[in-house]
Amino acid sequence: MNRRPHRGRFKGKLVMLSALSLSLLPLTAHANEISTGTSSAAAASVSGFNASSGTAPSAAKEAKQVKAEAKITKDEAVAIVRKLFPKLQDAQPVRVELGDSHSYPPQYQNVWTIGWQITFGNSSYGFDSKVDSITGDLLQTHLHFPTDEGNEAYYPPKVSKEEALGLAKAFIQKASPTLSLDSLKPVDQSPYTNQALFGPVQYEFSFTTLVHGLAHPGGHISVTINGNGEVTGYYRNVVTADYPSPEPAITPEEAAKKFVPLRDLTLQYVPVNQPNFKGKSWFLGWVQPFYADLSIDAQTGEYINFTGAVVQPEKVQYKDIQKTDKLFTVTTGKGENQLLTGEQAAELVERVASIPGNRTRSTQSLNTYWSDVNKKVWNITWMEAAPAGPYPYSGQTNAVVDARTGQILEFRVDRMAPPWTNPKPDTEKTTAAISQAEAEKKALALINELYPNASEELKWLSSDPYAAPAGDEQTFGFRFQRFYKGIPVGGDSVSIILDAQGQLKSYQSTRSDQLEAGTASLAANITKAQAEAIFLEGISQELQYKNFGGFYTDSQYVEPDIKLVYQQTYKDSAKNGYVIDAANGRWRATFVNPVSTVERSVEMPVDIAGHWAQKDLETMIRHNILSADSSGQLHPDKTITLGDWLLMVSQAVHPHYANSYYDRNAKPAFEDIDEQSPYYAAAQLFVQLKWLDPKKTPQLRPEETLTKEKLAVLLTQMIKYNKLAEQLQQNPQLNFEDSELIAEKGAVWLITQLGVLDGSVRKFNPQGEVTKAQAATALMRLVHLQGKLDQKIAM
Repeated sequence: MNRRPHRGRFKGKLVMLSALSLSLLPLTAHANEISTGTSSAAAASVSGFNASSGTAPSAAKEAKQVKAEAKITKDEAVAIVRKLFPKLQDAQPVRVELGDSHSYPPQYQNVWTIGWQITFGNSSYGFDSKVDSITGDLLQTHLHFPTDEGNEAYYPPKVSKEEALGLAKAFIQKASPTLSLDSLKPVDQSPYTNQALFGPVQYEFSFTTLVHGLAHPGGHISVTINGNGEVTGYYRNVVTADYPSPEPAITPEEAAKKFVPLRDLTLQYVPVNQPNFKGKSWFLGWVQPFYADLSIDAQTGEYINFTGAVVQPEKVQYKDIQKTDKLFTVTTGKGENQLLTGEQAAELVERVASIPGNRTRSTQSLNTYWSDVNKKVWNITWMEAAPAGPYPYSGQTNAVVDARTGQILEFRVDRMAPPWTNPKPDTEKTTAAISQAEAEKKALALINELYPNASEELKWLSSDPYAAPAGDEQTFGFRFQRFYKGIPVGGDSVSIILDAQGQLKSYQSTRSDQLEAGTASLAANITKAQAEAIFLEGISQELQYKNFGGFYTDSQYVEPDIKLVYQQTYKDSAKNGYVIDAANGRWRATFVNPVSTVERSVEMPVDIAGHWAQKDLETMIRHNILSADSSGQLHPDKTITLGDWLLMVSQAVHPHYANSYYDRNAKPAFEDIDEQSPYYAAAQLFVQLKWLDPKKTPQLRPEETLTKEKLAVLLTQMIKYNKLAEQLQQNPQLNFEDSELIAEKGAVWLITQLGVLDGSVRKFNPQGEVTKAQAATALMRLVHLQGKLDQKIAM
């Protein structure tokens, strides 16, 4: 989707971002991404490929590749890596080459790239290392020993996070002796990362390099250390461009005044996507304008965008859309469940868009839409024959059509040619054949025909503070924003790009369903002035070096450059991407519910102090497995259901399980759990890990209270001792007074022998109800069993 709104004709194509990254952003939402490093737009386009279509862009010129004569020999480079990573003594360097041929656009080339191969029996594994061929500094190594399970570190780790940080700094000094620790600035960990309670423990640390005492986000280092204190991964990005003077011509006070217009908060309906895009909830938020991620040149005081181009932020103006003769109408389906057939969907596209004559329809498939699991869509591709030669790239046209309504959601014409093979377009052919007025008329006709109630729901954006880099092909771009009750709807927008002859080149549309029901009760209790005061308290400005360019647009390579800039940052980096909730004035995450970091600093519930399971409960809370209610209480002695146990275990095993990918077209595993169930993702994970078998238990009954006997069975399945439990069922050695009441004798014997459940009690009480505290203790005992069994417990 086109990130930047456009009105009018411009020279040069837009940097096209993935549909995923944009549909999650309200109109002004990327203003919430106040940069703490490289511009998000630049980062998204650094590969030069359109993320939604896999298209390689054309390029008017290539990135420069500079390769100096190596001062470090090939053998010396191999020896450097082996000395830093003793595990590589028996590994074979099967490929050692000067330069980095695997990066695009081409990165720093003064490197030795070493391809390692490690053999275990009949299996072999490989990974690369990179060593600076001039200085001998290590630039990259990520050890990959998938069969080396005997040395994995499980909870509790041998080294703490603080100890691991010290080890990381010491390793940097050995790996990159040309750097000093004084030139490194630790980067706060993202609030969207989390360490699972199950599985090997590892710590990840990131550092920004300082140049002239100033942060340079483009030059960063990351170190990964396992729970045993061993370094398993290292990455250092090298920037070789010239750095300007660190002395700004613009004072911090002058820069602060220039940031004021960028904090012009706007009331907006902000979406919060449910896990796996099963739906959205909404809140009213005060958000920054979409141009708020501009930097201020510290030498000139000018506003610059992610390409380094000078721009002038303009307050967005909206224009009404007039109705035209053709309006969107729902197309009735002829297929199963009244869905459109693939043929119908393709005809709708061909009716409004011109498909190049050398492209024929090649594929059409009915799928669930990536941003809405409740929506069925047809994905259609028109492909041209691949040309002969060493680069078999062929152009294609892609479209996505709502199978129930016939609404075209996405359309794009791609060339799909590697930039180094595309000749510079003939300027005569790219001369605009239509005028600006004709392009506007065509765009307004299209928006009425393609979008439901366009004249009532949409407004036309009139300005574009983000000028696209000058390119070789002229296009016309237009952006429209959805409004509801006079308020912009975050993420709901439309972009249209026409080519020089007025043919539709790209169309991206997002329109949330059931908006009325989701926003009916929302009200703003916080004024704009109050919100701006709260926002101002949470941000600061930083003088830093910043990368610009170094990536491809659809039509050219943008040369890299480093500038001294003032950049807005969050005082608390965890709030990056947050906005002000208009209902209560609190900072609030947008788009998805955040996952807290491991060992997070939290206020413990008031009712677990002195509890017999306090330590285990505190671990559950720090890992976001359990949480207090609105009154600050956990209720540790409250009984739990089977569904509660599924949620606890899933969070302990895979903190991001709710947002993990799964086959959306597959039927739910259990008869009584559909996609709308809060237990759906957890149940799917249990089936994936073979901890539950829906063939044996078609109905899961997640609302039933969890009993001790059922818990014993579930624990047995987690350690994969199901068959052994069945064998022990025949002659169990149970010494409980109520053994005759236990149906699953094999499972109970196994779990009590392993100490996961208490086997020393007089009565087991198989039908006894399990409390939160008991579940937490059992889970922690299982966590401590990791590495002591013959198979992995989790992923």
